Amino acid sequence: MWNEDSEKWDALKTPFAFGKLGSKILVTTRSKGIASMVRTAENDHHLKVLSNEACFELVRRHAFKEGDSTKANQKMKVFGEEIVKKCKSLPLAIKTLASLLKDKKENSEWKDILENEIWDLKEGKILPSLMLSYHHLPPLLKRCFAYCALFPKDYVFGKIELVMLWMAEGIVQSKPKGKNEWKI
Repeated sequence: MWNEDSEKWDALKTPFAFGKLGSKILVTTRSKGIASMVRTAENDHHLKVLSNEACFELVRRHAFKEGDSTKANQKMKVFGEEIVKKCKSLPLAIKTLASLLKDKKENSEWKDILENEIWDLKEGKILPSLMLSYHHLPPLLKRCFAYCALFPKDYVFGKIELVMLWMAEGIVQSKPKGKNEWKI
């Protein structure tokens, strides 16, 4: 959870007041303010960062295809420690960065990403690894994200509604699927 607005938290938890006795909601956050706002149990459970071994396994799983163990071992020797350090052992950051690196075959491409100046920016609400993955999106997908910025924060889109808006703006095109059917 990222939003510190207590009214939104109250609106979110209201339906759960009528759930089955013993039902639980698990809230994860990096913010102590949010943790204190949503606290219903006496003790928070503070998670530790992943071990280096767990981080390396996460990188392997998301950056390399099955059977590429030799390439994976070589790249992990050169870049493994740097990836873990850049991502601060956070699973979301590691998965995002590793997925970005998956399509990069050359060491120079990995080095360019790991030496990108985005890592030097002060971390705000957006993890540098997420920002980097956005910068490496194809231009069409960037336009889709940019279009969403026209709407207020926390605006809830319906999937079909959003695709139809993109189509109306000419950002995406529909393709014929079969006779009298369209694939979006």
